[in-house]
Amino acid sequence: MDPDRYLEQADMMLSLRLPKGDEVESIRPEESKFKGYSVRAHNPEEAGPLEGKIKPVNDKPLFGNPIPNRDAVQMEGVMPGYWFDSVYTKVINLASEYDDFPRDTSTLREEKIALLSRIETSARNYLAKYPLPEPPSDQELKRHIMVNQILNSIAQERRLLFGITREYGKIYLPEDEQDARENFARGNSASIAKVTYKAENPGEKPFVAVFKASTPDQTINAEAAKAFGISDNSENSNNSETAKLSHRSVYFYELDLLMGEELTPPTFYAIHNGQPGSCQQFVEGLHVSERGDVEDRYFAENAEIVPGIVRGEYIDQGRSFRLLNNSPDLEAQLGRMSDDDLIALYHSRDLVLTREQVVDIPPINLSHPKTQKALADAQLLDHLAGSVDRNLSNIFFVPKTGEDEDGDAWYGIQLIDNDLCAAAGNVHDNDKAHSLASPFRINMAGRVPNFIDYSTAERLQAMSFEEVYELQVLHQVSNFPELASQRERLGNCIDTINRALRAFPDKVEVTYKSTEEVAKRDKVTGREIPGQFETRVVESVDEITLVDEWDDETYQQMLVNRDTYLFRANDCRISELGAMMDSNPEKAAEIWVTQFHLMGAGPMAEAYGKDRNAIPKLSAFLNHYRKRVVLEGDADTRRACDFVHTLVKAPKQNLTPDEQQEKSDLLLPMMLGDKATGKDIGRALNFCQNSQLLRASTVMALLPQATKMTADIPADQWEPPEYFKTNFKFMIKDGGFPPVPDRIAVSQCVEGAHPQRESIDMLRFCSLLTYCTVPKYIQINKKLDTATCHEYSHAMKYLTPEALEKIRGTEARNRKALIKRNLFSSCGRLRPEKH
Repeated sequence: MDPDRYLEQADMMLSLRLPKGDEVESIRPEESKFKGYSVRAHNPEEAGPLEGKIKPVNDKPLFGNPIPNRDAVQMEGVMPGYWFDSVYTKVINLASEYDDFPRDTSTLREEKIALLSRIETSARNYLAKYPLPEPPSDQELKRHIMVNQILNSIAQERRLLFGITREYGKIYLPEDEQDARENFARGNSASIAKVTYKAENPGEKPFVAVFKASTPDQTINAEAAKAFGISDNSENSNNSETAKLSHRSVYFYELDLLMGEELTPPTFYAIHNGQPGSCQQFVEGLHVSERGDVEDRYFAENAEIVPGIVRGEYIDQGRSFRLLNNSPDLEAQLGRMSDDDLIALYHSRDLVLTREQVVDIPPINLSHPKTQKALADAQLLDHLAGSVDRNLSNIFFVPKTGEDEDGDAWYGIQLIDNDLCAAAGNVHDNDKAHSLASPFRINMAGRVPNFIDYSTAERLQAMSFEEVYELQVLHQVSNFPELASQRERLGNCIDTINRALRAFPDKVEVTYKSTEEVAKRDKVTGREIPGQFETRVVESVDEITLVDEWDDETYQQMLVNRDTYLFRANDCRISELGAMMDSNPEKAAEIWVTQFHLMGAGPMAEAYGKDRNAIPKLSAFLNHYRKRVVLEGDADTRRACDFVHTLVKAPKQNLTPDEQQEKSDLLLPMMLGDKATGKDIGRALNFCQNSQLLRASTVMALLPQATKMTADIPADQWEPPEYFKTNFKFMIKDGGFPPVPDRIAVSQCVEGAHPQRESIDMLRFCSLLTYCTVPKYIQINKKLDTATCHEYSHAMKYLTPEALEKIRGTEARNRKALIKRNLFSSCGRLRPEKH
């Protein structure tokens, strides 16, 4: 390395240090469950103090061959002779053959790995065939020592192929495998396999892992990787090997251990099928939405895209395939088939095309305190690790039934596919990153999360950059931009936590400065100058809160904060439910009934309100929903009303107040459902009044449902409440009119609305109109039909609690004129004599 560059880099490394003492110990608890590579992450007592850890990084480390060659064997005096067994000769010959390979970590790596396996097999064969006698001769002892030295150096050489220079840590090798299932991702990547490794000790379970290879022929297509400096578009560095994706994946896991979060499945380096990569423990859990492959109908014109779908070229569009006869032999031949053969399979119906779509949305309760904390911790870990492509498909929600102190079920978090981390850039100073559009990407590397758990903050406060630096160097994600970005993230986070711990009530603001290019303007005219741009600094402020106790208040706060993982998880399932309304409305209605309370009325209305066609779509869908929903109390009724009222008032709907009222009266009966009682209707009228969406038309839209529910109640079992008897005397009179079910329905509505006067007055006015005034008008004009009478419908639409209060407060002789003016002003002159 150039001496001047070495000194320059040394100065830069030292400038990255956090102002902490040299005697900083690891924050990792003493006990360790898994073997790893970082001594500090797994065994802090052995790691010792962090004195002098910041050192320049050699970009291209060179290692000597650790495997003894022929010269070393000759020096030890144990060269094979004609009288030695041929097995020993083969060991030495293979070891010497390995010395001919170039000494770098990537050239001919597969060939090196294959030869190392042959050397190891020969060495173990020798030891098995010629066990050391008692007592051994000098030559026998030397040969055994040499063969064991070769075996030990093979393990070291395999680590060197990953750039790992320490002996600490496990690398899973082909001989450790018990079983393997190739192409586990079904077209996503042929380099992903599900591998079962043998248990290391008797009585232990096998280690089941997902293996991902890192090879030069695997191009990285993720725009986030390019935007944040993990890879670029150059021919030599835009692949999974040069981008060190395996190293980044293991680094993420060990950073998780260092923080004490344990949100990541154990992740190790591995070699499978001659390819280096990483293996991560296979975990099972739930996604916020479960997607599946649904068969497409056969169309002959689709045949031309069949070869591309089979080869995974349309995987980003959710297109895949299925073999109807489920033949493993045929599936194994697909990769060798010509386009014509694949098309023939499609035409013969032996191969069907599928399309990925949401098939279920599990009832995950994101509001549980432990789940809230887990999501917040996951967001903090992603922030510190510089994870730039976190999406909801690589977050598993793992059921923790009965593990809560109250015995309640809750969901923990497991983060998988963590190889796009250790970003060399942060989003707040990265214009290109702002332009990335993905409905699932939920992390913003570089910004401190808005909600941090108090206990997590206290642990993180004790963390130093030197500890993280050790990990970065060990796993080779340690060029200067990577180190500088990591230092910025960790420094900002610790500084924010320190200020928040001193503040009250544990809140603090963080200001971010970023740059953006804008069109340059003429200083005199103020007009844009075509083709000329200038850079300006933009400031944004975030509020960071330390949370000591996660509860419904924190849940509601995160549910409306778009930058939290909790919001994004909930927003994703709401979006997926919207898609399911079109593809499978029956299933969507079932999910809505069971999970409406989990997703929240406000977030759902806000999400669907962005679609200008939301109300027509919902009108059709809610006919499925209304048959299933059962209101179980005030909260359910309020939720239904809040959803409707928030939706019709959404800016994107662009509805006038009259149109808002009309759509509310249309949707609300469906949201309350076909099993809503009169009491439910009365409560709903109160919530409508609170939202200023209560008119006579609302009462008339909801009353039929209340009446329907009272149809089977015998008259002798109905005893009206005293309040109803006093204020609705006109409905208590003897005789057959109004029908008993109508009386009971209005009585129940009044009981549900009590004591809110505006709703009861509206019920009384509509009842008088319906059961007294209209019948008298019908006696005058037998042809009167309230359904088509324009003046009647106009009055229902414009009669509000405020208008009713004004009418009631007016002297009797002036009421008729006031009614004409307020209710029928746009209908022309009222001519009751004609009705």
